[in-house]
This record gives sequence, C-alpha cells and structure tokens, in this order.
Amino acid sequence: MKRRAFFALPLALPAVPSLAALLTGEEPAEGPATGLLVAAGQDRFGKSFEYLGARFDLKVSGQDSNGALSIYDTTRFEKTGPSLHTHTNLDE
Repeated sequence: MKRRAFFALPLALPAVPSLAALLTGEEPAEGPATGLLVAAGQDRFGKSFEYLGARFDLKVSGQDSNGALSIYDTTRFEKTGPSLHTHTNLDE
C-alpha cells in the first residue's frame, strides 16, 4: 500500500460507518437524517475564527455526528503550521 493511501485510510473509516463498525466491532451510530452543505470559505455556524495566523472554518460539528467527530477547514495565511507533535489522549 502506498504511504499516502495508508495515511488516508484512518480518515476515510469514520466516513463509512458500516465499514468502521465492521473493522472495530462496534455498532454504527445513527447519523443525521439529511445532508448539509457548507460552502467553501464559510463556517457551519457562521463563526469562523483566526488563531496563530490561520482561519478555521467548522464544516462538520459534533452536533452533526452525534459527538463522533468534528471537521475544520484551515486556511493558512503564510507557509507555516504546527510543529511536529502528538496527542496521546486524542484521536487525530
């Protein structure tokens, strides 16, 4: 498996609840009954925020996914980013 595909796999699993449930042995959670569209450059609730030289737009909130995940679209104004780090108590 190519490195890029390997790293993308954990990101894709939550998007396919039945596959994620099959691989983890958990029952799939009920998701929202309808989809939603958040346009490019827009925030789910119209509350974008800027932090450390970047703008963060919430695309999917915990309210939309029964607390399973949240997704932010980040726009950097300069070629910078966080330093290499880990979160030992979070999935990221």
